[in-house]
Amino acid sequence: MIPSAGTFVHTPRPVKAGKSQIVLVDDHAFFRSVFTRLIARSEDLEMAGETGDPEEARRLVETLRPDLVVMDIMLSGADGIDLTRELVTRYDARVLVLSIHDEDSFAVRAMNVGAKGYVMKSEPFRILLKAIRDVLAGRLHLSAAVKAKLTPPA
Repeated sequence: MIPSAGTFVHTPRPVKAGKSQIVLVDDHAFFRSVFTRLIARSEDLEMAGETGDPEEARRLVETLRPDLVVMDIMLSGADGIDLTRELVTRYDARVLVLSIHDEDSFAVRAMNVGAKGYVMKSEPFRILLKAIRDVLAGRLHLSAAVKAKLTPPA
C-alpha cells in the first residue's frame, strides 16, 4: 500500500534489550526525525517505531506493544484524542499526549480517555524526557502551563 501524499510511514526498528520501547505518532516528519535522534541519545529509551499515519499507528501498537505511545493531539485526518482512546481501550497502551495547545480542555479530554500525561511541544526536550520517564514509571505528568490552569488558586 502506498501512503497518501504527505503521509510518511516508517518501518519499526529492532529494539535493544533493556530499553523502554516508544512509538511516536506525529504527522510532522521533521518533529519525528528530531525526536527520534534525541531519543537515540538516551540510555534507557529506544524508538520502536514512528509514523504520521493513524492506521500505521494502530498496526505498530498492535504488533510491537510498546511501553509508551507518544501521541500528537492533532493529526492529519484523525483526532489524536480519539486515537488515544482506541489504543488504550484495544491494546491497554500507555499514552503520553503531545500538544501545541495549553488549553486545559484538551488535557482534560486526553486524560479522560486514558492518557497518562500531557506535555507541550514547546517544552524543552529535557521536560519531554521527564514526562516520558514519569509516565513509564506510572506517574501522571502534566505540563506546567496546563497544570497551572487546572489547579485552583490558593
